[in-house]
This record gives sequence, structure tokens and C-alpha cells, in this order.
Amino acid sequence: MTISTPPPAREASRATPQKQDVAGLPPRAGASRPGRLVKAILRVPLKWCYYALRFCQRYRLFVGLALLLLIASVVATVRLTTQEWPLGIDNDPFHIQTQPRDGRDASAKIKGWLYALRKGDATALQLSSATLSSPTDASTLSQYIESLSATDTRQWGEIMVLSVQPREDTSLDYFLSVEIVTNGPEGKHKALAYFYFVTAPGQGGERLLRADYLFMRALS
Repeated sequence: MTISTPPPAREASRATPQKQDVAGLPPRAGASRPGRLVKAILRVPLKWCYYALRFCQRYRLFVGLALLLLIASVVATVRLTTQEWPLGIDNDPFHIQTQPRDGRDASAKIKGWLYALRKGDATALQLSSATLSSPTDASTLSQYIESLSATDTRQWGEIMVLSVQPREDTSLDYFLSVEIVTNGPEGKHKALAYFYFVTAPGQGGERLLRADYLFMRALS
């Protein structure tokens, strides 16, 4: 009787799969406690964003009309409350913007004179004063510029038309106030500078007959 020998055992590497060495790999993000916390916090907002996108995709016309109505209502509200368009539309910071009184605004000649004063342009201020019935001398205009023009520490704020009074000779009297804000060591200080103007119609258009700086009043 012959005894058969058993077949050789397969190598251990083929019989049992080797385990990969994962000791050096970073742990999965969702497996850690902070990761689960972040997922729990973001799950609800992400779901709402997903459903909102699906709703907008399905009802595009309705969403578009709603957005147009919302934008129109915001623009109308800003225009009615501030008398200006939102985002600075039609608002030129380089020109004089005034607040009218009883629907009557300052004339273009007055705005030009104030713009030259705010800028501190002596030549432009003299040209704007050339049509005055009693032209202001150059030294007085220089004093106006030194004490009133805008600088790094002195800025102009709101310009308001306080009153517009017609005369019998068709000329108009204007009283305006200009908010002056100064920055000093003790902080900001505000004051109101008052001006008096007279305009009259002429052959070549409106003429500026008088432009006087009256006084300044400090604001508490």
C-alpha cells in the first residue's frame, strides 16, 4: 500500500490577503467628531439652497417678476426718501448738489460760484464774480477761499436752499446754507455757513448780481 503525500500548502501570502498598512493615512473627514458636527450644521442650509434652486429653475418667470418688483420698490423708496437715485446714479460729486426749498432750486450761476469756492479755484471764482453789480475784490475772495474752501481737514456737507424771494424788478434773492465739517485734534466739528445771492434774467441768460458770504454758526 502506497501512502500519498499531501500537496504542499499554498503560500500564506496567497491564502490570506495581506492587510494594507493604513496607520500613516489621515482619518476620513466624516469619521471625526468635528466633521460630523460640521455636516450637521451645513446639512439644513444646503438642503434649503438646493430646494430654492430647484424652485427658481421650475418657476423662472415668477421669480423674475418678483425680483423686478423688489428692485423697483427699493429704487422708488430710496428716491422718495432721499431725493436721490441709489448707487450714486445721476449724482456727480464734482458738482454742487443742493436741497431745494419748496421745489425751487439754486440757479446754475449760484452753483458755479459755490463750486469754485469749494474747489478753492481763485481764477474760477473771479470769473463767476465778474457779473456782480459790485464785484468782490480779489483779497476778499482769497479770504473766502482760505476760510471756506474744502481741504483735507475741512469738507462740505449738505447745501440747502433756505429761501427764494422774487423782487419787483424780476430779480431773485437766494439764501443758502452750507454745512462745513472740520476734523481736528478734538474730533469733528460742524458749522453752517450762510450765503446771500441775487440773480436776474439778462439777454445772454441768467446773471449773478450779488454773492456774499454772511456768517458762520457752529452746530452743537
